[in-house]
Amino acid sequence: MSAKNKQIITNFNEKFINNFPFGLLILDDRKQIVHANNYAVSCLAADENGTLEGKFLAEFFSENMVDEVWQKREVLNRIEKLRANGQDVFCTYSPILDDKGLTISTMVTFQEYDLFIENVQEQTGHYPLTEVIPLIVEYSPDAVSFVFSNQEETYFNNKWEQLVKRLCDEGDDSILSELDNVLAQIVEETIKQRRKIIKVVTIGNDLEIEVTSKPVIISGKLYGCFQMIKDFKELNKYRRKYNMATSVIRNLEKTYLFDDIIGDSFELTMAKKQAKFYANMNVPIFLRGEQGTGKELIARTLHFDSNRKEYPFKLLRAAEWDEESLKNFIFAENGILKEVKKGTLFIDECTLVPANLLDRMAEEMAEYNSPESFQLIVSTSMLNEELPRSLFYEWISRYQLELPPLRNRKQDILPLAHQFMNQNNMKYKTQLEEVSEDVVDLFEQYDWSKNISELENVMEHAATKASTAQTVLNKELLPDYFLNIMERKTPAYTEGMELQLAIDLFEKNYIENTLIGNNYNKTKTAKQLGISIRNLYYKMDKYNIDRGGT
Repeated sequence: MSAKNKQIITNFNEKFINNFPFGLLILDDRKQIVHANNYAVSCLAADENGTLEGKFLAEFFSENMVDEVWQKREVLNRIEKLRANGQDVFCTYSPILDDKGLTISTMVTFQEYDLFIENVQEQTGHYPLTEVIPLIVEYSPDAVSFVFSNQEETYFNNKWEQLVKRLCDEGDDSILSELDNVLAQIVEETIKQRRKIIKVVTIGNDLEIEVTSKPVIISGKLYGCFQMIKDFKELNKYRRKYNMATSVIRNLEKTYLFDDIIGDSFELTMAKKQAKFYANMNVPIFLRGEQGTGKELIARTLHFDSNRKEYPFKLLRAAEWDEESLKNFIFAENGILKEVKKGTLFIDECTLVPANLLDRMAEEMAEYNSPESFQLIVSTSMLNEELPRSLFYEWISRYQLELPPLRNRKQDILPLAHQFMNQNNMKYKTQLEEVSEDVVDLFEQYDWSKNISELENVMEHAATKASTAQTVLNKELLPDYFLNIMERKTPAYTEGMELQLAIDLFEKNYIENTLIGNNYNKTKTAKQLGISIRNLYYKMDKYNIDRGGT
C-alpha cells in the first residue's frame, strides 16, 4: 500500500473515532491517557488547551477496573462517577493485546448512564423482566426470591429453598407457615411504601432471620420486589470476623476509617463529629492533644475516609529533620508539596518546624488555594505552651480539633482494650477473650500519661506473656512497671492510723503521681502543686521519693 493511501486511512480512522457518539480513551501501562476522542474531551472538561493526553485516568474517575482488565485480559463493564460533577457514566474497559496475547494498553469507552439506558430501551423496545428476573434470582450467590407486584407469581433460587429447610428444621410446618406469613407481610409493606426494608424477625422461639426487601421501580413503574434472607446469628458471627479482619488490615496499612476510632464517650464523640465535618472541606486542620491521643490516626482517617483517599497521604515528622534538610524536602522542585498532589500532607509536631518555613508554606498555599489543592493537617502535643505569633499559626488555628486524653474518657478504656486484645490474638495466636474485674479496676484508676499508645503497649505485653490456652487477661500478665505504679498509688490506709500519718501518706502518693504525670519534670510539678522547687525537693527527700530525671 502506498504512503499516500496509508495517510488517507489514518485520517479516516481519526475522523471516524472522533465522531463516535461516546467517549473513547486509550491508556498506557501507567493509566495515563495517550489518546482521547472529541466526545471524551468535551465530556471530561479538559484543560484550556482542550486536551486530555498526558493526564491520568484517576483525575476523572476510578481506575480500579484497569488493573483487573490487565490481569484478566477480559472486557469488563462498570458504572462510574465523574469526579468533576458526580454524574454516572457507563464504562466499558477493554484490553489491547500484542501478538503474544499480552496486555499493552487499555481502551475505555464511556457514555452518560441515562443516555446509555435510553439507547438500550430504544433498541430493545422494552425491558424483558420475565426473562431476566428468573436468571438474576437463580444465579444470585444469596438466598433470593422475586415477587411480582400482583403477588401472584414468585421466583426463588435453590439457596433460598435450602436455607428455609435448614432454618425450619427440615419441614416443621408451623415454623414454615409463620415464616411465609412474615415474608408476605414484608412484601406487602415494601410494595405499598415503595422503599427498601431491612428487618430482623424472630420466628418461633429463637429463630432469627434478617430479611432485606427492595422494590424494583423502572421509569416510575413498580414491577415487584426482591427479597433476600439470611440466618441472623450466622450472619453476625461472620460480620464480627469480617469487621475484625478488615480492621486489622486497615491497622497494618494505616488506612483508617472513622469506624476504627473506638469509643463512645462524650469527649470523643464530639471530636469525631468535628472531624467528620472537616473531612471533605478544603481547609487546613490543626490537631491538638497529648502524646498518644491518636493525632496521626485522626489525620489518616480524615484522609482515607474522605474524597481525597485515592490521592497520596504524606507524613512529615518534624523531629526527624534539621532546618536545611526540611527546607529542601518541602520546597524543592520535586519536594513534598508537589508529591502530595490533591491528597493530604500531615506535619507531626509542627512547633518543631522553624517559623520562617511555616510562614512560607502558608503564603504558598494561599497563592494556589483551590478545590484542587491538597489538604494540610498539622499537630502538636505542646498544650501548655503559647503558640508563636506568626502568619502560619494565625492561619492554621481557624480550624482546630482537640483530642481528649484517655484519663478524661475512661469509659472508652475497656472497648479499646478489647480492640487491642483481638488484634493481638491474631498477631500472637492467643485466645484472650475478656479482662478480669481487678484489671478493669486498675485500668480505670491508672492515669495513662501516654494515653492510648500506652494502653496498646500494655495490652501487647499481656499478649506476649499469655499462654495459648489462656482466655482471661489477669494481673499476672500486666507489666511490672504498671503494677509498681499502682501499688504506690493505692494508699495503704489502716483502721486506727494517726491523722498525721494518714496525711503524710496521702501527700507522698499525691506528689509521686504528679511527678509521674509530668515525666519527673520538677519545675512543672512544683508549679502544679503550688510550691517552690526547694520545697518540692525537701518533701521528696522526706518521703524517700526517687528524684528521677531532670
